[in-house]
Amino acid sequence: MNKENQATADKITDLIKTILLHPQKIRQVFRMIQIVVSIGLIIFSCYIGKNNFYLIWNGMRTQGTIVDFKQVHWTSRGKNGTTTNSPFMPIVEFQINDQVVRFQDSVGSNSSAGLKSQITVLYDPDDPVHAIIERPIMNWIPWGPMLTVGLFLLLIALRSPKRNVGPLR
Repeated sequence: MNKENQATADKITDLIKTILLHPQKIRQVFRMIQIVVSIGLIIFSCYIGKNNFYLIWNGMRTQGTIVDFKQVHWTSRGKNGTTTNSPFMPIVEFQINDQVVRFQDSVGSNSSAGLKSQITVLYDPDDPVHAIIERPIMNWIPWGPMLTVGLFLLLIALRSPKRNVGPLR
């Protein structure tokens, strides 16, 4: 075994000894990491889901019609090269009193099927242009599961017992 490999093996051996001799400190470090990650997930999910959450809980419902589709083009670069995605975003029209409101929904599809379809719209009564198509599951994706995981991790971290434990055997 050369000197570099021996030095790496010694470092790993020292780390394992530290873990075995100080399990309480290791648990505390992992608990703090879990709390930080869970709070980060909660904050990020609240940030990306705040508009949908507001409309789901406070929005008014009405009937609307898909009157058009706008194809958008997103390009992303990755390890396997450049990928282009071109979904069709629905343009929805609905009426409140005598006012006709038109908006582009944020969830697209890979086809423009569904033109003239009647759909349920959730809108903000104070700002009707702030609206989404009501989708029982998709309006919660991705922020709902992320919020749930963050809350679960935080609950587990806060409820974990703080006991004094001797060395691991």
